Amino acid sequence: MLCIGGAANGVAHGDSGGPIMAIRNSKWYALGELYAGFFESIPSDDLAQITHAWYTKIKPYCDWLAEVTHGEVVCEKNDCNK
Repeated sequence: MLCIGGAANGVAHGDSGGPIMAIRNSKWYALGELYAGFFESIPSDDLAQITHAWYTKIKPYCDWLAEVTHGEVVCEKNDCNK
């Protein structure tokens, strides 16, 4: 599981199942899919929120992803998917 969050960025309602992506050497890699998230208000700023999100790592599902997408999605061995 990956835990990701920060001020003024992050997930929103309806994002569940969406990917967390990283770019390495001009190529995009999917690292995980959104499992859950929530918003937390910042007391000093009524308009700001901190978002917290948990992502499921996709590496354990690489074979399944390749199977159900008929080879359209293939995991590559790289630093992002260790």
